[in-house]
Amino acid sequence: MRMRRIPIVVALAPALCATAALAQDWQGFPPYPASTALCDQRVHGSTREIHWSAYASGDSPQAVVAFYAGKLGKPKADPDGTRFSIGSDDRAERILAIYPVDGSYPRCGKDPGPGARTVLIISRAITR
Repeated sequence: MRMRRIPIVVALAPALCATAALAQDWQGFPPYPASTALCDQRVHGSTREIHWSAYASGDSPQAVVAFYAGKLGKPKADPDGTRFSIGSDDRAERILAIYPVDGSYPRCGKDPGPGARTVLIISRAITR
């Protein structure tokens, strides 16, 4: 009986490892230290699909921007310096947007919590 279960576990292991790696790399962005996951959403349109995740941090938006500027260089997506873009090609674009917790940002039903000062939104748009 035990021998039958081993192949199933071994067969599932690569998929579980791939899922953990994807969650760990934040769509290619370095994870922000001590951040808390809020949600993970997908939006399907006729020509594009957007996958986005929200995280919260107790650090200030300025500290979060400085962390990513140190890792990724100058923000590429906007002049106010709160959005970073990587991996843009003809089919996919990845963006990290940094918002103050009391500002306007995409919401998904889970609040950041009382100690949060910053919300990070990571999105990947894929053209079909």
